[in-house]
Amino acid sequence: MSELPSTIGRYEILEILGRGAMGVVYRAKDPLIGRIVAIKVISPAKELNEEQRKKYLERFFQEARAAGRLKHPGIVAVYDVGEEGGIPFMALEFLEGITLTDLIRSKGHMPAKEAVSIVRQVADALGCAHGQEVVHRDIKPDNIIVDSDGRAFVTDFGVARLEESELTRQGEILGTPHYMSPEQITGKPVDGRSDLFSLGIVLYQLLTGKRPFQADSVASVIHRIVETPPDPIPEGMRFPHGMRPILERMLVKDPEERYSGSTDLIADLDAVLPPTLATVTTYATQPIRIDTGTGTSPSIPPGSLDETLPLKKDEPQPPRKEKPKKKKRRWLLWTLLVILGLCLICAVLGPERERREQEKQALEEAEAAAAVPLETPEETAEEPEDPAPEEVEPVKKTPKPPPPRKKTTQSQKKTAPPPKKTAEINVLFLTRFNTGKLTAFVDDKPVWEAEIQHNVVLKGTDLARMEKSLTVTAEEHHKLRFTVDGPNDFHIEGKRNVYLKLGEKWLLKVEAKRFPKRIKIERM
Repeated sequence: MSELPSTIGRYEILEILGRGAMGVVYRAKDPLIGRIVAIKVISPAKELNEEQRKKYLERFFQEARAAGRLKHPGIVAVYDVGEEGGIPFMALEFLEGITLTDLIRSKGHMPAKEAVSIVRQVADALGCAHGQEVVHRDIKPDNIIVDSDGRAFVTDFGVARLEESELTRQGEILGTPHYMSPEQITGKPVDGRSDLFSLGIVLYQLLTGKRPFQADSVASVIHRIVETPPDPIPEGMRFPHGMRPILERMLVKDPEERYSGSTDLIADLDAVLPPTLATVTTYATQPIRIDTGTGTSPSIPPGSLDETLPLKKDEPQPPRKEKPKKKKRRWLLWTLLVILGLCLICAVLGPERERREQEKQALEEAEAAAAVPLETPEETAEEPEDPAPEEVEPVKKTPKPPPPRKKTTQSQKKTAPPPKKTAEINVLFLTRFNTGKLTAFVDDKPVWEAEIQHNVVLKGTDLARMEKSLTVTAEEHHKLRFTVDGPNDFHIEGKRNVYLKLGEKWLLKVEAKRFPKRIKIERM
């Protein structure tokens, strides 16, 4: 398609964004709602035979099925899929940002705070995909886009593997060699842990500016990923305490020794650096790049996206709005000062007025007392009745028993027990084993032992089910470990690190699987 088409489906084509191995990407407009979208059109190679062409088209629609079923703010949304003149197309969310490849090329390497913020968002998006049995299989900087607010988006599920699909069979190698996992290179079955290995390479590259498996050729890179450890981190680079163990665990050759899921990885990243959305750079005036499947990203001039970049028009407005805000603050300060002054005047003059009123009352009482004996000098018998007002004095002295109240409040404060910092973990254990012994450990201390007894013949989805509530200390890191021991020295176990806040409740699903023989722990 050398010429720019006017429309594809109902979408009005505005310009071409890029062309690559997976096809062509256009910037288009949906006339129904006026939304700007990215149209991805597949263009199979001419030398492909009919069977290869059919498989190529199936892989295109596989991308739509894989991404269309995922709903996450960190995954590029798929709006529509269709076919125009025998050519399939896909309407995608149009993003304003640049790929990590361009970001690494411009900065070399990132501060740990920005790198961890991006990787944490990608891990959260991958956790959503892995929860629906979708494996990306091609995590690399070209497929991660960062906008001006530091938000990361995962795009291009073109080689994603649906576990219920037979399109991608065991033994096929799909993806970019520099970011593949060892099991992906050797053609073994892959799961979400393969994506976490690739994400570990991305994190290493963001922190150091280079990939951990450097070599002169693709064959050498593949050999290093499968056989040799990653390059040591250059000396002199400073990282937060705990970052190196995270990188080592993400880049372990054996999938069983890696993170079991994105939840564990995010928990360790949050322990090293609190989760914050770090602003990477403002890209409003820089070219926007969109990956087209070639490993390179074509540039778009900034002026061609004026409809979707209103930042240029709004830039001179903020300083004009700041002046009236300052005046309002000054008026508020003056009003507060006046109110405080009036309060001080009332506090000073109030006691003086009370004193004057008391003096007037005392003078009036003295005059009344002096006038009584002058009018009745002969009545001496009534003199003993005069000291009657003196009897009021003991009445004033009676209301003095507040001390016992103070003592009771102090005793109550001393006897009040301190609040307990605890949290609760509800464990749901599921297994298809008929017999065995389940043991749960918290910080290597056994807290739950139970015998697995399931008399029903386990078929299909029949599961043995046991539940237990565990109480742990809140705001501390704990290590959970679950083991299942059976006959003939059978033993499997699963581990997970947890951190709960005060009063928080978790629901953990612990599943002992037959194949692969391991215990899977995930939070529900």
